[in-house]
Amino acid sequence: MHPSLLAGSAAVLFALYWVLARRRPSLTATIDTQAIAALNRSQIALMASAQVASEVPPLPVPGLDAMLPLPATPRERAAFRHRLAEQLAGDSGQRLAAMEAARRWGGRQTLPLLYRGLRDVDPEVVFAAAQAMERFRGRSGTRPPLTQALPRNVARTR
Repeated sequence: MHPSLLAGSAAVLFALYWVLARRRPSLTATIDTQAIAALNRSQIALMASAQVASEVPPLPVPGLDAMLPLPATPRERAAFRHRLAEQLAGDSGQRLAAMEAARRWGGRQTLPLLYRGLRDVDPEVVFAAAQAMERFRGRSGTRPPLTQALPRNVARTR
């Protein structure tokens, strides 16, 4: 055999042995499991105390009464949409109030806000947004004329 071929095959075998025979450190050897367990216990205790605190009866929804007059002019509609967008940036009570106000108004201008409400983390807000969108289900933005003739190329293919 040629000496360079023998040296090349020896180098390849050595590289394979070095890669395959190396000891890989186990992942659990470097992790302090006691610290992780203590962190988990503290998080569970925080969740339990938060759950006890959340059993307080809910407060009235803020901002719902402030939005009772529905907008009539374009300027009022723009201000109303702006207030709804600000409420969507608030806590869950404000987001729920915004969805209810958008449902009561029923304007197509609220659809982008209702879509944002559908992706909310609070299930009540998502449900309110879905209820508000029910009135738009099955409608399109433009209606075709009642008597619409087929185009000439379609009429000729029949």
